[in-house]
Amino acid sequence: TGARAAKQEGYAPARYAQRLLEDSTFKGGVASSNEGRPYRTLRDAGFRKAVTHAYGYRCAFCGVRLRAGNERSLVEAAHIIPWHQTHDDRPQNGLSLCPVCHWAFDARLVAVETDLTIKLHSRIQLDGNIPGHLATLQGRPIFRPSEARYAPDPECLSQHLRAFESDHT
Repeated sequence: TGARAAKQEGYAPARYAQRLLEDSTFKGGVASSNEGRPYRTLRDAGFRKAVTHAYGYRCAFCGVRLRAGNERSLVEAAHIIPWHQTHDDRPQNGLSLCPVCHWAFDARLVAVETDLTIKLHSRIQLDGNIPGHLATLQGRPIFRPSEARYAPDPECLSQHLRAFESDHT
């Protein structure tokens, strides 16, 4: 199967995550138009393992640390610049986020300044249907990765921030 072939090529999630964490020049697997679901699932799982590990399994925005008993973290790995645009799985292009903060980040309701402080869209204050804890994040520094080498790439943050600002002008 595709998953078996991907594992044989060294793309088991743990091996992929280890390579992302150890090799700063490795952006991730090669993209192709026929990338199969099994390979993508392994790549996504590896990226998630690398990023959530780098952040100590804590949400970079709200600080929640959700761990299940089986060593599984309930925080997610969000690409700062979507993978389909850059094919960049480096931990520096990722943030460890809880599901609510991940949704808000992808919806461009939350951004991160290059000084690593959180910027909110005004809609968060106005919309009663948005989870209240998001409103408390404005201007707060993010929870940083355990090692400085995994800190968010300033260029990735700038690109996301430009998209955030162009959506809200």
